[in-house]
Amino acid sequence: MALSIDMDLVAELILSTSSLKDPPAEPATESTVAAQSAAEQSALARLLDCLASELDQQVLGASLRRELHYRALCSPAGALLRQMAKAGSKAWALWRVVQHMRANLQQTRDMSRLAKSAAMSESAFYSAFKRQLGASPLQYLKQMRLQRARQLMALQGFGVAQAAFAVGYASASQFSREYRQWFGHPPSEAAQWL
Repeated sequence: MALSIDMDLVAELILSTSSLKDPPAEPATESTVAAQSAAEQSALARLLDCLASELDQQVLGASLRRELHYRALCSPAGALLRQMAKAGSKAWALWRVVQHMRANLQQTRDMSRLAKSAAMSESAFYSAFKRQLGASPLQYLKQMRLQRARQLMALQGFGVAQAAFAVGYASASQFSREYRQWFGHPPSEAAQWL
């Protein structure tokens, strides 16, 4: 499961709680992936439970998302979230690039344009992206495309070729190859694995 980070909510939490402004005693590196605490797991389980009822979603959804953001800020990854919320930081610039990539999956990527939009040289952009996100920009884009295509096939009934083209692949056969490499099964079995 993935939960999109709402940077406006992160900024609101930081501003409303003075102790969240301070870095943790042992700041996390950019590539830190924090193990979930019991509190984070509990909040996530409650959020998943409320998805079963539209009324629960309306009443509890926003507060549970707020709690998950707060728990993430208190975790070892909180330092990175604070950097991302600070306009002008490298983390913030990369977050904006990722948001743009996610919103425009079907477009081909010109990495020099993405680097320029992050106000970095191409080599600095590549290095910062890989350090903070654990993959090169193109690898990350491929992962996002494959995940989205999997959702389209499993949840919205898209065919393999239709999903491939919807996320920006020019060739259904290339998509099928990369899908199988990433997920370990052909795209025609997507619904079985969600």
